[in-house]
Amino acid sequence: MLARTQQRKAARARFTQQVLLCRGRETVALDAQDISTAGVFVRDNGALNTRALLTLRVALPGHKAFTVMGRVTHQHKGHVDGVGVEFLGIMPAQRQRIEAYVAHAVTA
Repeated sequence: MLARTQQRKAARARFTQQVLLCRGRETVALDAQDISTAGVFVRDNGALNTRALLTLRVALPGHKAFTVMGRVTHQHKGHVDGVGVEFLGIMPAQRQRIEAYVAHAVTA
C-alpha cells in the first residue's frame, strides 16, 4: 500500500480559512487545514461520514467565494481530527485559482 503522500493527485498548500459546508438546510463553518485542486482537508469531530456528498463554499484569499460539490474520501483521527473532501465537477476557473494559490503558497 502506498503512503498517503504518494497517493496524492495534486500538490497541496496550507489553507487556514473557514469553508462553509451545506447539507440540506444546514450550513456549518469548518476550519480547513490544506487545499489542492483535488480537494480540501477540513477539521471535523467525526460528524461527516466517508462517501458523504457535500456542497462547499470556499473563499480563497483575494478572491470571491465559489461553490463546489465534494465527497468525503477519508477520515483522519490524530493530532488534527478531520476529513478529506474530494472536489467533484470543479470548474476550470476555480481550478486555476486554486492552482495559483498553491503555487504561490509553495514558493512563499
